[in-house]
Amino acid sequence: MPAIPLIDLHQDFILHIKNPELFKNKGQTGFAMLQRANVKVLMATAFPNPPEENYFNPVVNQLIEKDFLQYNEYAKTKPDWAIIKNAADLERILNSKNLRGFILHIEGLNVLPEDHFETLEKWYGLGWRSLGPVWNYDNPLGGGTLGKTGLTEQGKKIISWLEKRRMILDFAHMNEKTFFETAAIYNSPILVSHANAKSIFLNNRNLSDDQLKKIKASGGIVGVFCAKKFISEKNSVSVKDLIRHINKIRDVAGVQSIAIGTDFGGLISGVPKDLNSISQIAVLAKALKQEGYTDSEIEKIFFGNALRVLKQTL
Repeated sequence: MPAIPLIDLHQDFILHIKNPELFKNKGQTGFAMLQRANVKVLMATAFPNPPEENYFNPVVNQLIEKDFLQYNEYAKTKPDWAIIKNAADLERILNSKNLRGFILHIEGLNVLPEDHFETLEKWYGLGWRSLGPVWNYDNPLGGGTLGKTGLTEQGKKIISWLEKRRMILDFAHMNEKTFFETAAIYNSPILVSHANAKSIFLNNRNLSDDQLKKIKASGGIVGVFCAKKFISEKNSVSVKDLIRHINKIRDVAGVQSIAIGTDFGGLISGVPKDLNSISQIAVLAKALKQEGYTDSEIEKIFFGNALRVLKQTL
């Protein structure tokens, strides 16, 4: 087990366990792997797998709630896991030798419940504390990475609702228009759970230098992630290619803006050849050391920066 604890800002944990047939790269995550990797805090998604991959099918909200109930069941039956609901829970887990915690996350609120806030309050009662308003497509809240719209009026209302409850707002998967319009009204550090640097590899999922500068100005963080197709165009991608993104984020936004959001459990398009599951995360720590990062800087990247932002938000 690596000595450094890890806060992983993004995993599709239940999806990987329930639907292994979706993944060419199997065995990306699991309870035993999280323990070996010394993952102390995991932002774990309720990411539905709806019929015919129709993410606007009203059934997705039932699937989201089912996932929340499953995470709560894990917390009841596994004495070393808990649901993190506030900063005090976060501190308790980080100070515990054996306890680990889930932060429950929705990746794209594509179908607004008919009763809107009544359902959201119900989910809040189940421990839900983090929302990424959009995924790849435009939805009632704003524009995703494949869309063109910006933040909507309904999106503004949801963000206000989140802030009043000290919940986490995840800027991942926003297109640039939605990103900057959201940043203009948001009062906490910007958290992007999983993204890399657009100037290293150009695509809509990665972040421009202007976005990185905005994150730095807010005191926020970017969780670098392990999706092969967002790291490099090369057929064979390694952890050294991921470090190119880390170096770029450092150069633009500073080490204090770097975190980790592996996206393990949700990677269907390939992984780095030497970092293909959460159990291999120590490879990244070793590579950062070889790159010249200090022990203190590596600890900030693995947990310190994320801890600062999560405590401030929750």
